[in-house]
Amino acid sequence: MKRNNGAMRTFATILLLILTLQFRSEGKLQGQMRIDSLREELKNSTSEDTSRVLLLANLSFNLIKADVEESERFAREGLELSERLNFPSGIASCLRNIAIIKGFAGDYLEAVNLLFRAEELARGINDRFMLSNIYINIGVVFSQVNELDKALEYFEKSLEICLSIGNKHSAASNYNNIASIHSKKKDYAQALTYYRNARSE
Repeated sequence: MKRNNGAMRTFATILLLILTLQFRSEGKLQGQMRIDSLREELKNSTSEDTSRVLLLANLSFNLIKADVEESERFAREGLELSERLNFPSGIASCLRNIAIIKGFAGDYLEAVNLLFRAEELARGINDRFMLSNIYINIGVVFSQVNELDKALEYFEKSLEICLSIGNKHSAASNYNNIASIHSKKKDYAQALTYYRNARSE
């Protein structure tokens, strides 16, 4: 009986590993298909307008983990075009992408400065969805440099917006981020509460 239980546990572990690898593979495949689709759209785009800016920003964002240099190149191209068109939403999106890239490279000061510029633009055009994402990014930067109270402040700002606009996906991310900060501060009861909230979203 014990031998059977051990075999079952081993089988369950292997099955879980296979499913995890399968989901990761499917996620990567979907991500690559998305990138390929955006590349094709950009290739067929001949106009120098806001739709091209949005394509460049979207492609840049999707490439951040796959090819950081190409991602930054598209973000800077989108930023330059946005500035020529006086398109605040495009400027904010491209600044945010560059900030994320700088954060990955460990240049946290440049990252947060770019994010504050993007925040100002997003507030100016009252783009609450973008603002909530920018606040998440600012929170992540402060978390990386162990400024936990500031990180918490921005995750809570983002959460407030997400709840008000019904963005459940980002709300769940914020609950997890807030829980992580409370855990780092050794406030485990609060951390558990927020982890539970994340699971309920």
